[in-house]
Amino acid sequence: MPTIAVIGAGPGMGLAIARTFGSRGFDVALIARTKDKLQALVDQLGQEGITAEAFPADVLDRPSLTAALDAVKARFGGVDVLEYSPAPHSPVPGHTLAVPSEATPDNLQPQIEYNLYGAITAAQAVLPAMREAGAGSLLFTTGGGSVDPVPMLGNVNAAAAALRNWVINLKQGTDRQRCARRARDDQGLDRRRRPGGLRDGHGRRDRPAVLGPPRKA
Repeated sequence: MPTIAVIGAGPGMGLAIARTFGSRGFDVALIARTKDKLQALVDQLGQEGITAEAFPADVLDRPSLTAALDAVKARFGGVDVLEYSPAPHSPVPGHTLAVPSEATPDNLQPQIEYNLYGAITAAQAVLPAMREAGAGSLLFTTGGGSVDPVPMLGNVNAAAAALRNWVINLKQGTDRQRCARRARDDQGLDRRRRPGGLRDGHGRRDRPAVLGPPRKA
């Protein structure tokens, strides 16, 4: 079965996303800081017939996040969908809210660590296998303030904007790589089909591949 890893699993959006994918045949890996709270969600999903397991990790502790995703891959055989939406449900040391005029490197850096660096760490843990398989999805369902900022979240909005910029660039870069790979594959096929290349069962050379609309009879 396909697997979704939900990072920032909580009783709100994280649970809703897990339930949505789980009800459609996905195994669910729940990742968050508190093991007991995760286990309660696992039990709740299990009562609904959804296979779920808890993998405690802190997005601020990058090695622990990578280790958790490695454990998910070992348990379920891989990660087909990565969903990233950490949201503090209890105070996080060092995390304070600041309006733009009061944003400082000191109160912005923890938000960068939380929103951007955690997302990059998670993506790096699963993206190579997705590229090799030619399939997979990365979902970043956080950072609404990057599009519709709220002044009281001035430092959070800045970190969310950094995340949104990185995600857009990641998608564009991945799309270009996919197009380049397809072009190389097409060129390889074209070379194999050119005169002097492959021959059919009667010894005749294949005609070169032609791109464009078919000729009228």
